[in-house]
Amino acid sequence: MAYDPIDFKERKFVSYGAWPITYEDVSPFFEPASRFLDTGPAEFIAADVAHESGDEFSCTSLARFAGERRSQVRHGGAAVRSARIRVCLNTVVTEVLLSGDGVVTGLAVASSDGSKLSQLPVRMLVVAAGGIETTRLALNMQRDRPRLFGGEAGPLGRYYMSHLMGSIADVRFLKPQYVDLFDFRKDANGTYTRRRFQPSEATQEKWGLSNTVLWPEGAIADARHQRALLSLLFLLSGANSLGRAILPEVIRRRYSENMLGSTAGAHLRNLTPAGFKSILADANALLERWYADPRPPGFLMRNQVSQYRLAYHAEHLPNRESRVTLTGEVDRLGMNRIAIDLRFADADAASLERVHQRMSEWLKRGSLARLVLRCNPSDQQQSALRQAKDGTHQLGMTRMASSANDGVADRNLRAFGIANLYLCSTSVLPTSSQANPTLIVVALALRLSHHIARSLRAEERLASLGTHSVRAARSPPSGK
Repeated sequence: MAYDPIDFKERKFVSYGAWPITYEDVSPFFEPASRFLDTGPAEFIAADVAHESGDEFSCTSLARFAGERRSQVRHGGAAVRSARIRVCLNTVVTEVLLSGDGVVTGLAVASSDGSKLSQLPVRMLVVAAGGIETTRLALNMQRDRPRLFGGEAGPLGRYYMSHLMGSIADVRFLKPQYVDLFDFRKDANGTYTRRRFQPSEATQEKWGLSNTVLWPEGAIADARHQRALLSLLFLLSGANSLGRAILPEVIRRRYSENMLGSTAGAHLRNLTPAGFKSILADANALLERWYADPRPPGFLMRNQVSQYRLAYHAEHLPNRESRVTLTGEVDRLGMNRIAIDLRFADADAASLERVHQRMSEWLKRGSLARLVLRCNPSDQQQSALRQAKDGTHQLGMTRMASSANDGVADRNLRAFGIANLYLCSTSVLPTSSQANPTLIVVALALRLSHHIARSLRAEERLASLGTHSVRAARSPPSGK
């Protein structure tokens, strides 16, 4: 999913959301980033659908899914074969070594078990260790140099964002076939895509809405599919060992937490002789999906009432007090451990409530669907906050900014105050958008590589000019 132009703009209702770059600075790298991630071309807008509702929302926002989702499989061989890359497994950076004038001179590294210690000299360092570990390494640098990155009161470790994920409503389609618009589909390049609902930029600005996408979800967790095999798989996913074999742990926990009360009962009611009549057909369908190449990224199971869980993926607004800090406890390699204080605020939930209100009004004006709340209208915000506890995405803690007062890295991802240190992880993002951060951080990495290449070429030209000047000064004048 790509970040949108509005994410880079100043919005009155978003505090601490300033970017030091524009959408136009990074969008040229979406195409190579999308190709690198095996998601086909960087096309994130689908054809419009006539639904007579107006342009307050759309259902043209497109998510793309990788053919090969494991980047280490797609690119690992090339990295190992490259003469320019040295891959060091089971090796941990424990310290960034700085000179007195604040230049990185080397790295202290250790084997994973701590049995071997070494140092590596460094000319230029790019830390791309993921949101949490990039922040942890920077915090450990600050531990040894308390004034680094603005000190304790500075921005390092603050503004921790993820996304608000969950559901507080259903969407009921007025004709059963309308849900087909939102199924996983292959485009002309053989890449799977999925449509999402999204408020327009004008709607976001008018109503103060954080950037949000929504889509119908007919997952195995929704017993309205009335399929015995799928209900059995869902019930098994609640068992830790079996569930981890079936589903990623984050998704398994999300499903298993819904297995209380009527949800589990509805699945048990599907386990009837009538429900098992279709078990062979369902099993064959599951096997076909499993062995497909590429494998479909998910399910949209139809049901008889044409009503589906309306899932949302919403922007988490920047909050200075949502943060990561060091604890006094150290690990076996001597690095301080971290404490996480991830906060979701009332403003996040209030925006989600407004999104659903505006979308409900928009749908009422057309012939596509209707929105049905799954909670009391007065409980929408609390329901959203109860579901907002996921730190799957780690954004903002080493944010890029225009000055050291507001961030840790500059517009080119160079750490403020350290000439040869760059940070390239999701933690540099000043806002979270509606999108997961994979595409944007790969695009920023490509942009950084171009910047570093230009810088090195400039250094080489200066060095070359300096050499020629010395030679010219030493050469005797012509004819003498």
